[in-house]
Amino acid sequence: MRCLFRGGVRVIDKSTQAAIIPKEELFTAGGIDVGARLMQLTLGHAGLNNSQLQTLWCTFKSIAVLGNLIVTTFTAARGKSQDDIE
Repeated sequence: MRCLFRGGVRVIDKSTQAAIIPKEELFTAGGIDVGARLMQLTLGHAGLNNSQLQTLWCTFKSIAVLGNLIVTTFTAARGKSQDDIE
């Protein structure tokens, strides 16, 4: 059930990005940083300048990386402790 929920959220997220970012920008050679562009188009209208948006986006990505690292570490440790028990 949780996996289905995550998949649904991911589809909604990608659909939102595709709806907000113009098609010409999405399908350019070399690609674009979709998250940063999405923040420019949404939060940029709130009065934040580009350097603030870039800092905010990098902070979000750093927090996500740290979360992934913690989850991976604890999953590996749990697997190792279960192997030790058996």
